[in-house]
Amino acid sequence: MGRFALGGDKSFESRAIRLLFCSLFFVAVALSLFGSLLPNSVADFSVQRAFLCLLIVLFVTVGFGAYLSVPNISSRSLWSLSLLVCIVVLVLAQAFFSGNHFKWVEPGLYIGFLASVILFGGLLGRNLSVLSVLEPVSVILGLSIVLYGFLSLNYYWFSLSDPEVKISDYLPWGFVNIRYWSHVATWLLPLVPLILGNRLASRSKLWKVAVMLGGAIWVWMVVLSSARGTSVSLVAGTGLAVLLFGRASLPWLKQFGAVLLCGGILWMLLSVVIPALLGFSFEGRELKMGSSGRWILWQESFVMSLQNFPFGMGPQAWLYHEPLVDGYKTSKAFGHPHNMYLMWAAEYGWLVVFLMFGLFFSAVFRLVGARRRLKVMTVPHSELILCGFMVSTVSALVHASISSVFLAPASMLIGLFVLIIFYAMLQRPEDRSFKLSSPVLRVKPIPAALCLTGLLAVSLWWLGEVYHYHQAMVRDLPVYLEQPSNAYFPRFWYHGYFPRSDSL
Repeated sequence: MGRFALGGDKSFESRAIRLLFCSLFFVAVALSLFGSLLPNSVADFSVQRAFLCLLIVLFVTVGFGAYLSVPNISSRSLWSLSLLVCIVVLVLAQAFFSGNHFKWVEPGLYIGFLASVILFGGLLGRNLSVLSVLEPVSVILGLSIVLYGFLSLNYYWFSLSDPEVKISDYLPWGFVNIRYWSHVATWLLPLVPLILGNRLASRSKLWKVAVMLGGAIWVWMVVLSSARGTSVSLVAGTGLAVLLFGRASLPWLKQFGAVLLCGGILWMLLSVVIPALLGFSFEGRELKMGSSGRWILWQESFVMSLQNFPFGMGPQAWLYHEPLVDGYKTSKAFGHPHNMYLMWAAEYGWLVVFLMFGLFFSAVFRLVGARRRLKVMTVPHSELILCGFMVSTVSALVHASISSVFLAPASMLIGLFVLIIFYAMLQRPEDRSFKLSSPVLRVKPIPAALCLTGLLAVSLWWLGEVYHYHQAMVRDLPVYLEQPSNAYFPRFWYHGYFPRSDSL
């Protein structure tokens, strides 16, 4: 493979943004995959969520500040910003009329997440920094995938010493729920071909072999854990890549196919051959062909979405609303209906969901222009880069229709950076000599400073609400530990089943 070509403005501001982005990405990946190695491993879910909230505030503030000083905002950027403003107004309106505790916390999370992608992704895309972050980002991803894969093999060797141990109960490790790992796998597996195409891969065969083996271990764990959502989503993302890119998707398909093939060989070796030689069977997680109880949850959330159509029932209404479908009254409770779009429709309304889909479809139309720009800039393997991030994004969006991809903190941490880079690649740089210190301002200094100060004040207030929500969760924890298992489940924090007990 060749290597990624680096580009972008060489100004101090641009280098600072790239350094900030890559440093934060390193921390995000470390917390997402290796949070259980922290001294207080019980708090890794909460640590991930807290870091995500801080990250969102930072990205939104920096991105918004840059937009106040960037000249010539394109009409397409204004289109995205207009949709964002509409979503913000609708979501905040739902929260305003809601009567539940901490009603501003989750709306702020979703608004901030989407705003981070549009504002900071637009900032990276306009000054071409996106090309120069691909190299360090791919190296960080490669190291993380390889390290996590090889550490996971320790559990496998342990299981071989005790045939009574069911390895699928321990792999993947480090996550509150095994499906939360599959969310991360959905984001990262399509990016392995990009790691195999970076500069380090062209210089070191050892790196290429290590990444290939690390990716294969992840594929083996997908099969071992019967991650149906990941498998179906990757197929859907790959199908759309072939449809949109045609023959140009072949470089990515070959690399991804090689990773899948190595994963299949590794599964045969680790799950069949070695256990057979040792004289015992090796069982993974049972593959279920049904909906795993999701169907009744989807019915309940759909009926909820019609109660106040096209608006929703308010933030976290899923947790505290009176059951509407008979089957849901006797079903096992979850913190979400295993479908992010139905959950958002139930809580924030179909109008918000349709606006979000509008952003997605506008991104699809930008892909063609992005391919042409990368070719004009003579970026080697431009289709490989775009194809990888597109498949990652589409796969995550599909996976969100059957799971909580945009609710689990590890998934949101990884997804935030993937979406920012993908959105940045779709931008049309208007001025290649762009600098944050450009004297041309769209907003006068004093109004711009007031707007930025107001945003900071709102952000700090929201972080305060997040902190109070966490403190309430800590106080409520003993109550939930005394409840049946179906009353103890993650939502924003490790548990978040509100309204709270009257005694509290």
